[in-house]
Amino acid sequence: MKPICTRVVLVVALVMNSAGAWAQLLLRTGESFTHEFSTLPFLYYFTAQGPPFSLFRFTAIPGSFQPGTELQYEMFADSLHESPAFSGILTEMPGNEYRAVPPDFYIWADLQGAIRLTTLTGSVMIAEIELGDANFRDLMRHNWYATKFVPPPRLVSRRMETGTLRLTWTTNAASYRLESSTEGPVPGPWAQVPEPVVIRGSDYAVDLATSGGRRWFRLSKPSPAALN
Repeated sequence: MKPICTRVVLVVALVMNSAGAWAQLLLRTGESFTHEFSTLPFLYYFTAQGPPFSLFRFTAIPGSFQPGTELQYEMFADSLHESPAFSGILTEMPGNEYRAVPPDFYIWADLQGAIRLTTLTGSVMIAEIELGDANFRDLMRHNWYATKFVPPPRLVSRRMETGTLRLTWTTNAASYRLESSTEGPVPGPWAQVPEPVVIRGSDYAVDLATSGGRRWFRLSKPSPAALN
C-alpha cells in the first residue's frame, strides 16, 4: 500500500491465525469492504439442475444488523473500476445470511471479478464471505469453483492536528493486536507496538509520532500458543 506519510506505512494485509473464529469487520455508515480476485479454485462437480450461475454469499454476526441499516452489495464482472454487473440494497438480513445470484447470467465465467459491500446507513459486522461460480462441465454437470474467507477488521489511519498519526480499529476486535516492523511487510520481523493503546468511543486508538525511521503496521491475531 502507498505510504500514508513520509515516515509511516500502513499494511493492508491483516493476519488472522484462527480460521474458525468470527470475523470482526465492522462496517459503519459510509464504510465499504472491497475484494478483487483473479481466479477461483475448483472444488467439485455436481449434477446440473439449472443454468450456470455466479454466487456472492455473505453472513453477518448475529444481532449486528440493526434496524434502519441499509447494506449495498455489488458484483463486478472484472474489476472495481467498472460499473457493477449486479447490485442491490438490503434493509434486513433474515437468518444473518444473504445469497446474491444474478438472475439472467453468470458474470464470473472467467473466474475473476470483484465485490463490494457498503453500509449506506446504520452498521453491520460481516462474519464470512463466499464467492463462487458454476460452469458447464458437460450437458449434465457443472463444475463448482469457489472460495470462502473471513474478512479482517479495518485498520484506519488519520492525521491529527498535533502532527501525530492515529491508528484505530473497532473494540469488537479485542483479540487482535497492533504490530509494527521497521523492515517492511516482507520479511518483517513484527513486534507489538510499544505505544499505549487507549479506547476512544467504540475504537481502540494508538497515536504515533511521524518522526524517526519508517515503520509498517498491521493488525495480527496471535495463535493461542503465542499467548501462553
